[in-house]
Amino acid sequence: MQRSRWIFVWAAAAAVSACGGATDAGGGAVRVPASSGTVLRMNAEGRGTAPAAVIGFVHGLHAFVLDGDRVFAGMTPLNAPRGQNGVRTLMLANGLSAQLVPVSSGFNLQFSSGESIALHEQAAR
Repeated sequence: MQRSRWIFVWAAAAAVSACGGATDAGGGAVRVPASSGTVLRMNAEGRGTAPAAVIGFVHGLHAFVLDGDRVFAGMTPLNAPRGQNGVRTLMLANGLSAQLVPVSSGFNLQFSSGESIALHEQAAR
């Protein structure tokens, strides 16, 4: 009985110590968006969009929340400051960047490697 108690205490301590590493670049815990934001999804139609769709999936940009000057791609917050003509630039983890370009039908997501794909706003559920 005593041995199983120590195993439980050891396992609990290991689990608690493993939970402390999820922080953003600022060193604090990631905060929930201030508002519900706009949910954008890729329009992956046809073979021509496949390269951009793959890059988007790898970076969590296949579906994301645009909330003010921040993008929440899964659990990853990205700064998305508005530039000239409403274009927002996202710096991705591997040095690649992407631009959210406003168009009449919503946004286009254009990667610095040349691929681009249309985005549409997800309807409220």
